[in-house]
Amino acid sequence: MSRRGPTSVILRLPELAAPDAQFLYVGPRLHVPQVPERLQAVGWEVLGEWRASVLAHAPTWADCQTRCEWMAEEARQSDWDAQAGAQGMPYREERYVVLARRLPT
Repeated sequence: MSRRGPTSVILRLPELAAPDAQFLYVGPRLHVPQVPERLQAVGWEVLGEWRASVLAHAPTWADCQTRCEWMAEEARQSDWDAQAGAQGMPYREERYVVLARRLPT
């Protein structure tokens, strides 16, 4: 699944998914409100939702820049200089996970 459109594929589940398929969404933030609504709109039910948040570290300035780019956040050298320690720059690694299935017909 591409990072560029994981929620947009939900709208195509009725045509793409096998009748007994399940859909697993893993998102980069703790809350992605459009996921349950889109699943409901295409006739799928949420079987479970989980959220995880752990302390992580970007070990180098280059890693910090890559992470910020991936998350559409601004990487600031001044933040790195002020907050990075021996393990690098601390940040919260977050995931929002949803498991769903097609509603029985």
